[in-house]
Amino acid sequence: REITMGLAPPDCESRDQLSRNDAASNSGQSWCLDIEAGWEEGVPQSPEHRAASEVNEQSWPDTAQDYQKSFKTSRTQSWSEVERRSTIKTMQSMHFSKPELFRAVRASVPLQGFGRALRRGQEIYKQSFVTEHIDEFWSHSWHAKAWQKILMLMLLQNGPPAMVAGMCGSLLAALLTSMELLPSFSEGSYGGRIYRYSCWSLLAGTISSVVVFFLWRSRRRIFLDKACINQHDASVKSEGIAHLGAFLKHSAAMVILWDPSYVRRMWCVFEMAAFIQSHGNGSQSRLQFRPIILAPCTIICYMTCCIVYAITLNFPSDAESQSGLVRLALMPVVITVIASFAIHAFRKHHRNLAVMKEQLKTFSVNKAMCSCCSMEHVDTATGAAISCDRTAIEEVIRSWFGSMERFEAHVQYKLYANIERQLGCFGTPLPLMIFALCPGIWGEIDMVSARFRAGDLEHALGRALYALGWCFGAYPVLFAMLPSLGRVLHRKRATRFLDILTTAAGAACFLMAFCCIWALWIGCSRLCTGNETAGGALFMVLTVTMTMLIIFAEKLNACARDEASK
Repeated sequence: REITMGLAPPDCESRDQLSRNDAASNSGQSWCLDIEAGWEEGVPQSPEHRAASEVNEQSWPDTAQDYQKSFKTSRTQSWSEVERRSTIKTMQSMHFSKPELFRAVRASVPLQGFGRALRRGQEIYKQSFVTEHIDEFWSHSWHAKAWQKILMLMLLQNGPPAMVAGMCGSLLAALLTSMELLPSFSEGSYGGRIYRYSCWSLLAGTISSVVVFFLWRSRRRIFLDKACINQHDASVKSEGIAHLGAFLKHSAAMVILWDPSYVRRMWCVFEMAAFIQSHGNGSQSRLQFRPIILAPCTIICYMTCCIVYAITLNFPSDAESQSGLVRLALMPVVITVIASFAIHAFRKHHRNLAVMKEQLKTFSVNKAMCSCCSMEHVDTATGAAISCDRTAIEEVIRSWFGSMERFEAHVQYKLYANIERQLGCFGTPLPLMIFALCPGIWGEIDMVSARFRAGDLEHALGRALYALGWCFGAYPVLFAMLPSLGRVLHRKRATRFLDILTTAAGAACFLMAFCCIWALWIGCSRLCTGNETAGGALFMVLTVTMTMLIIFAEKLNACARDEASK
């Protein structure tokens, strides 16, 4: 050991003596016996001993190299174990050992170029900065579809400012239209009066919201593993990963971009455990659960509202306009086609939700997969052995919760109930529903502007009541029908043809519901002919009441399903 470490034994002054002493040591003799046998300088050696020394000296290089190799291997293993224990302590402590490790990045950076960093692996670590707090921790699985994650993040970060910008643009266009500073596109008759219609509010609101949606630069400080942990320096990268718990402890909220692969990834499970442990009871309100499949569903509903009102305003069809009803014969076709895409997306969403609920109800850390285990703990690039992340993560979670069973029970009950509340009774969070229905509000503003343009304030008030009925009664009902139909028809059929027929049947049911609400609007208008204010108030009361009853019934069904599952 002393030879390998570069330390000379006592009473040895030359390499020749060092080699002889090591040779004697390799021949099974001790240091003390070597000196007594005459190896000390100035003491003659026996011929037999000198011959044995020469033989051992010739064989020394190979023997010493083997010894040195075995020593380095054992030392490396010992040092790896020391590093492993140090890493586990760092993970358990949730404290930064170096201030420069605590980094964040603006939310706009990873979303630039429609999430180029997430799609193509663009390097953005240099745009991160040292910080003292993090607004959101973005937790996701790299096995999920990148474009769905990007779209969901843009809805969360850019959706609210896009809605505000769209509403401002729509109101400005409505003001200019009422002052007749903008031209009209079509005419329609109602109650013996001619109204000139335009879609400036819808157009201004849509363009403003789309521009802000793609160009908004959120200043929120977020954590994204690719942006806040150095990906090129292996030692710094390992150090950053060991401090994931510290990042989560100093994050105000955690956004889970869920897909079916999320709870099957070991590091995603660790992130959930770290956030729950560091925030205690407050973690329930700070943890945002967003299934990424809802992003395309929301965009499809948004586009549906835009197309429906573009047809309505360019081919006006008031309740008493027979020619307008004929021109709007195109609308059922458009609604059926677009509703088919929406129902197909919601069917997949509810299949994923069924998988998610089953995963949470039967959650077990043992079911999570780790990349190191899939590679059999061998670095495919260098062939070197790598330590197991699973054992370290499991040890950290046990130290936090006392046992693995307590953490699994927390996920199975508390986290599951929290996710159910966030998704709502229709499986879609309220902010996403509002974003999808914004074009309907802007289209109704155009309808009211047509009355103001004609100077008919009474009918403008009545139309405003109709608009409230559509926006807060009819549209929520129709929007709620899409996920409801998706839940009822969520099962995958045996063949593609049967699957298409199932989606078409759901679209037909949606079209029937739309026609029923349209007939209710016409009935209220006919019943209160000449008094649009009364008709609008009646329509608003009926549709809002219907919405409340449907929500109440859906909540009862959800409670019944939960009791049955328990």
